[in-house]
Amino acid sequence: MNKEINSTTGRYMDLLTDFAFKTLLGQDRNKALLIDFLNVLIDRPEKITDIQYLPTEHLGRTEKDRKAIFDIHCVTSNQEWYIIEMQVARQEHFLDRCLFYSTFPIQKQAKRGKKWNYKLETLYHVAILNFKYFDDEYYISHLSLHREETKAKVSSTQNIIIVELPGFKKRLQELENRLDQWLYCFKHLGRLENQPEEISGNVFKQLYTAAELNNLTPEDMELYDKSLVRDREVINMMDYSRKEGRAEGRMKGRMESLELVAKKLLDLHLPVAEIAQATGLSPKQIRSL
Repeated sequence: MNKEINSTTGRYMDLLTDFAFKTLLGQDRNKALLIDFLNVLIDRPEKITDIQYLPTEHLGRTEKDRKAIFDIHCVTSNQEWYIIEMQVARQEHFLDRCLFYSTFPIQKQAKRGKKWNYKLETLYHVAILNFKYFDDEYYISHLSLHREETKAKVSSTQNIIIVELPGFKKRLQELENRLDQWLYCFKHLGRLENQPEEISGNVFKQLYTAAELNNLTPEDMELYDKSLVRDREVINMMDYSRKEGRAEGRMKGRMESLELVAKKLLDLHLPVAEIAQATGLSPKQIRSL
């Protein structure tokens, strides 16, 4: 019988941390893990057989335009584009940000200097959230373009998939399929002391081996520890900001709370772009603090 560790650190990296997420799913040596997860999340006959990782930083068309930094960005063997991100703290206008991020790979598809008929390759924005975004019982939501009158899907080129981990409450003995196994790992990997018998196969063997803390170099262990502390600080400060904003009941109070959060994140040496993503403040506002 597998046992879970109740402490905050166990045998494996916490997959919800920025460092672990990008290391385990965003590197060439572990791309089999991302391929498997995407194939079970988007279940269909034509499977992904390979992926090519793409740059994660995207600049606007001018210096004044806001840039975007993705957690993971790739194109698949099916010529589909993917943005994959982990979001641990609730963010205002989160869905709007997903749509904004989607514009960058869409613009990249434009054929400059050639006649172009505006045909787009399929784009998926996969957002894995450690909070509930929708107020219902569903924990996986598929968003796409539909005609309101008939509810018929009118385009398959733009898709957003939101995975709300708090809504997934299955225990080990209740896991029914491979997607359940992946979601269980996302939620509990950092608190396990060994690989559960219920979660087996070559892909998960690779996941648990790559996630083992003893396999990290001293340099990577230091980066992981910093990521763990930073992610917790982000969650705590964003929670504080929301409470302060509600208590004030005024825009001024909320703005002051967000600025306080931004200052503390700057003290943690978080990049300005990531602070902007977490707080909703502009890079200019953050640099002026």
